[in-house]
Amino acid sequence: MSLLVDQEVTTRSHDALLADGTVIEIRPVVASDEPALQALYARADAESMRRRFFSYSPHVAALDIARMVKPADRRQIALIALDRGEAVGVADLAPSGRPDSADLAVFVDDTHHGQGIGTLLIEHLIAAGRRAGYRHVHADVLSENVEMLGVLRELGVSATRRTSWGVVDVDFALPSRETWSSAVQAREGLSDHASLERLLAPSTVAVVGAGRRVEGVGHRIVANLVAGGFTGDVAAVNPGGDVVAGAPGYQRLADLPWIPDLVVVAVPARAVADVVRDAAAVGAHGVVVVSDGFAELGDEGRALQRDMVTAARHGGMRLIGPNCLGIINLDPAVRLNATFAAIPTSSGHVGVASQSGGVGLAVFEALGRRGIGVSSFVSLGNKADVSGNDLLQYWQHDPATSVCLLYLESFGNARKFAQIAREVGRTKPIVAITAGRSAAGARGVRSHTAAAATPEVAVEALFRQAGVISASSVSEALDIVALLDSASVPAGRRVAIISNGGGPAALAADACSTTGLELPVLSDRLQRKLARVLPSHAALTNPVDTTAGAEPVDLAVAGRLMAESGEVDSVIVIHASLEPGDRDALTAALRPIPPTRPVLAVCLGAQDVTSVSREGADPTKVACFPYPEDAARALAKVAAYGEWRHAPARAPRPNKPAPKKARQLVDRFLEQHPEGGWLDTDVAASLMTACRIPVAETVRVHTATEGVLAALRLHYPVVVKVGAGSVLHRTDENGVFVDLRSAHAVRKAIRTIHDKWGRDCAIVVQPMLPGGLETAVGLLQDRSVGPVVMLAMGGITTDLLADRTFCLPPVTAASARNQVEDLRAAPLFHGYRGKPPADVAALAMILRRVGDLGLQLPEVAELDLNPVVVTPTGATAVDVKVRLAPADTSDPYLRALSRR
Repeated sequence: MSLLVDQEVTTRSHDALLADGTVIEIRPVVASDEPALQALYARADAESMRRRFFSYSPHVAALDIARMVKPADRRQIALIALDRGEAVGVADLAPSGRPDSADLAVFVDDTHHGQGIGTLLIEHLIAAGRRAGYRHVHADVLSENVEMLGVLRELGVSATRRTSWGVVDVDFALPSRETWSSAVQAREGLSDHASLERLLAPSTVAVVGAGRRVEGVGHRIVANLVAGGFTGDVAAVNPGGDVVAGAPGYQRLADLPWIPDLVVVAVPARAVADVVRDAAAVGAHGVVVVSDGFAELGDEGRALQRDMVTAARHGGMRLIGPNCLGIINLDPAVRLNATFAAIPTSSGHVGVASQSGGVGLAVFEALGRRGIGVSSFVSLGNKADVSGNDLLQYWQHDPATSVCLLYLESFGNARKFAQIAREVGRTKPIVAITAGRSAAGARGVRSHTAAAATPEVAVEALFRQAGVISASSVSEALDIVALLDSASVPAGRRVAIISNGGGPAALAADACSTTGLELPVLSDRLQRKLARVLPSHAALTNPVDTTAGAEPVDLAVAGRLMAESGEVDSVIVIHASLEPGDRDALTAALRPIPPTRPVLAVCLGAQDVTSVSREGADPTKVACFPYPEDAARALAKVAAYGEWRHAPARAPRPNKPAPKKARQLVDRFLEQHPEGGWLDTDVAASLMTACRIPVAETVRVHTATEGVLAALRLHYPVVVKVGAGSVLHRTDENGVFVDLRSAHAVRKAIRTIHDKWGRDCAIVVQPMLPGGLETAVGLLQDRSVGPVVMLAMGGITTDLLADRTFCLPPVTAASARNQVEDLRAAPLFHGYRGKPPADVAALAMILRRVGDLGLQLPEVAELDLNPVVVTPTGATAVDVKVRLAPADTSDPYLRALSRR
C-alpha cells in the first residue's frame, strides 16, 4: 500500500470543539505558518521546551519548525491548532524506521493546557495517518511529562509502555474507525454539550435588530423574552438605542454593560456577518441568526452564509440558523423564549429540534394541546453550524430531557448521526420525522440494487440499526411521543386488549397483528381473576370484550390485573363512550395503575391524543388516543425500539483492510478509468473471489473455439453470456444462453453475440449450476449513509416482486438472519411444501462478506449478485455486476464541525 499522503488530507481544514465548548481550527501546517510556530515556541517556558525536546536550545526549535513547514519526506503529516488565528498547538507524524510506522510529537501552548487541544490534534493525526497507510505510532515521552502521558492514556487506544532512563516509550496500533469512533464520540458529546449550554442556558441575551416597530422580528423576540420571564438580563440593540418591550436599548454590542452569553441576530442578511464579528469582539459565547436570505436563495446567499459561519468560527462561537425561528429553554431556572412566535410555554421532558420553523411551530403547539411539556426547542433553519447531531449530544447530557423529537430535511453526516443515535438511544428514545426521501430524489443509476435502495430505504435502514423510531408523519410522531412521555418502554410485543365493545376490540386486534404486535391467549388463572371483576358475559381470552355493561372503573381494574400478570408487555384499554364525561372517568380510573408496563387508553372519537397526569408524586402520565389503530401503530413502533434497547449492545467490529488482490484490482481499474465504470463480468467475478464471495467459475473467451474448449473444461451443460460490463440487463437484451449441451450450441451462441455486439465484445462461459432458490444480493454506496446491503428474491422477478430487505454494514450473523426472515418469501427458505430447506447460513455469509467489501472497498459504488442460487448445501452467485468510482475516503467519525 502506498504511504503517500492523500492530497485531500494535506489541504483540508477543520473546525473542532474543545472540552469547554469553544471552537478552534485544525489544519495542515504550511510554509507561511513559520512565524506563528516561532511565536508558539517563544511563549513557552524553558521547562515546557525541555519536555518537548528533552534537551532544549533555540537551534533545536528552529530545526523542528523547519522540518514541519518544509518536510523532506512527503509522508510527514503536520497539523497546527489555531485559536482566533493564533497558534496554540502543533503535532506531527514523521516516518520511523518501519515503512508502516510513524513517530508522534505534540506541543501545546502553556496557557492552553487542559482544554483538550493535544487530544484533538492526535485524533486528527490518527485519521490522516490511517489514510496515509500508517499502521503503528510510536512516541517517546519524558516520565515527568505527566500531562502528555495522561493524554496518551486517555485516548482510548491499547498501547504498550516501556520506561528506560527516564523516558517512556509508548507504542500503539492505529485503531480502526469502528473501534476508535466510540471513544472519540464520547469526548465530542461532552464538548458539544458544553458549547450548546452557553446558547440554551444563557444568563445574558442581546437581540440585535430589535427596534420600536412592534411587528418587527427583533421586537417580538425581545417581547417574548420579557413576557416569558427570562431569568437573566435582556438588551435590545438598535441604531437609536431605543428601549424595547421594557428591555434597555443600546446602539452597539460594545455599549452593553455586560458580556452577552447569547446574541440573537435579526438584521438583513448582508449585515449579519458584521454583527457576528461584533459579537465575537465583545466575547459572546454564541449566536442565533433568525434572518433569512442565505443558502436557501442560491449562490449569493451561500457566499453570505459562508462569511457568517467563518466569522463565528474565528470568534470561537457556535451558531444556530440562519433562517430559523429561534430557540426555547423551559427550565424554570432559565425560562428562555428567544423566538418571534407566540408559542405556549409548557415545561416538560421532550427536546424538540426542527429544520423547518413552520413544522417546528406546529409540533410545539400540538404538543401543548396534548398536554406534553417541552424541555428545549431549537429551530435549526439552514444548519450552517449547529445540527441535529449536536442537539442529540446536548440532550444526552441534559437531565431535563428524556425524549428527543427531530424533524430533519437533510443529513450533514448520516453515519455520525447513526453513531450518536445508538449511544443516546440506549437511555433516551429518539423519534425522527424526515422529509425529502422519496424515490423522486433517487440517483440516476441502473443496477437493481441502486434502483431499489432509494434514499428512503437507506435512511430507514440507518434508523432501524441505530434504534431511532422513524415516524411516517408528524401526527404519528406526536402519537409516539405521547406514549413515550406517559409510560415506560415495553420489554416485548405481547399486548392485551380490553374493550367495552366487540367492534373496537376487533379493530385493535387487527391493527396489532398488522403492525407486528402479538396477542397471546390469557392463562386460565388470569381469566378467573378477570371474571371476578367483569360482567358475567364478558369474553376473557384476548381481546377481552366486556360488552357495554362495563364501567370505566371496571376496565381500569381489569387493565391493572393484566398489566401486573407478567403475561403481557402492554395493555390497550378501549372505551366506547356512552355518557358525557366517560373519557375523564376512564383516565381518572387508569391513573393509579403503576407504570411498570405501558397502559394505553383509547377513548373513541376523542379530538386529540392527550397525556393525562397520574395522581400522586409519580409524574408518569396516561396516553389517551382517539382510535385503536393510532394506539396500535404507536405501540408497535415503541415496542420495536424496546427490543432494540433491551438487546445487548454490540461492540464495534474492527474493519480489516481489503484483501491485497482485491485492492490491486480496484486500484488498477481506476488508474485506467479515473472516472470509474462497470467491470467486465470475468473481472467482477475475480473481485468476488478475492473477497471470498462464492461465484460460479467464469471463463472469458474471444472466439467460438475458445468457448468450446472452456465448455469442455467446465463440463456441459454450460451458460454463454455477454461479458461486457456496459450490458447490465443481459436477459432483457437476449445476451444470455443457458443449458447449452453441445459444441454446436456454444458456437451458435457466440456467433449470435458477435453479430449483435461485435467481435470485440467480452464473452464469458460458466457452468450450468443445479437449481435452487434464486435470491439477489446487492451493495450501494449511498452518499448520506454509506454502504447499504440489499437482499431480495432474485432472478427475473427481482423488480417484479420487489421483495427486499436492507441492512447497513458491518453485517452481523444476527442481522443477516433478520434480513432473510424479513422477506415476505422467507418460508421458502425453510422447506416450503415439502421442498428441502435452503442453506440460510451460506446466504448469510455472503451478506456478511458483501457488507465487509462495502467498508473495505468504498470504490465499489454498486454491486449486484443476481441470481445467488441457494441450495440445501450452499449458496453461489451466478451473475456479477460491479461499478467502481472514486471514493470519498474522509473519516465520517472525525471530531469536527460542519464545513464552512
